[in-house]
Amino acid sequence: MNRLRAKAGIVRALSTLAAVLASACTGAGAADDLPRLHVVRVNETTAAALAGVDDDVKFRVETCRALMHMPAGSVPAVPAGRLAKIVFFEDEAFFDGDRSAHYKTTRSIAADSGSACQPYLLVQREATVADGCDTRIMGRSGNDHDFEAPATAPPPWKPLTQVAHTGRPAELCARKRKPMTADGVPADSAGNGVSCIWRSRLIVANLGAALKARMPPSAAGSGPAQAGLDDCLWQRMPRYASAHAEDADVVLRTHSVEPARQKDAAMSTGTGGMAFFAGNTRLQALDIGGAAAAKFDAAAVDAFVHLSPTQAL
Repeated sequence: MNRLRAKAGIVRALSTLAAVLASACTGAGAADDLPRLHVVRVNETTAAALAGVDDDVKFRVETCRALMHMPAGSVPAVPAGRLAKIVFFEDEAFFDGDRSAHYKTTRSIAADSGSACQPYLLVQREATVADGCDTRIMGRSGNDHDFEAPATAPPPWKPLTQVAHTGRPAELCARKRKPMTADGVPADSAGNGVSCIWRSRLIVANLGAALKARMPPSAAGSGPAQAGLDDCLWQRMPRYASAHAEDADVVLRTHSVEPARQKDAAMSTGTGGMAFFAGNTRLQALDIGGAAAAKFDAAAVDAFVHLSPTQAL
């Protein structure tokens, strides 16, 4: 009975720490003290994941041919060099005092039923903007998963941009968070000479000694402390903590699956490798002082989601 109680206590402690981390402030400061940031993350590219994308090209073309009652035939492989140049997932983040924004682009394989089922890229976009505690702007393109439609066909839904006001008072939104220490957390590379610390390691670093002793061996080292989805946060400022807005994570890198499963992950959703690409990202650029004021309004979001929904492969 005592062992069961002890295990239950550990589970509760881990859950509590995960929740605390999600709302923790590891670098608080007034809005005027915060640097403007522009962070760009793109998908990692591996030979195994690209092989999965090539398989997906064949699947899309063959499916399209069957739906169009076209004769079956071989599908030419897409050169790996061409696939490697495609950005399948991009997250462009902006931080400026009380404002933050994310512009995400996803590219997936599709087949053009209006052109002998030739493969092309379906481009999906979504954007979110937080302006202080009260204003939220959300937008998304309307071309959701119509993989066998003609490339020239209009999206099944029109792009949509919405502005919402939460009505939350600033003092509630920006209430003080319990800080978590990053002291002793090993740093990893986010790329481009920038260091980051994994979210899972922040949790481990803030566990009590007794709970740390029960952590698996994977918790040692500087990489992700877990095999599932993990974020690597900017070591200098893991969270962008404004005085009058909700804290926002400064994510520079993500990790989702083990290398041995990369090809399977690329094929698991039939969307051109997005199961791997969206979960395994690297830092492409970190610009301090580079947040653009024009990225925080509804006009910018609306222009973004109205960009072309297709791209040549």
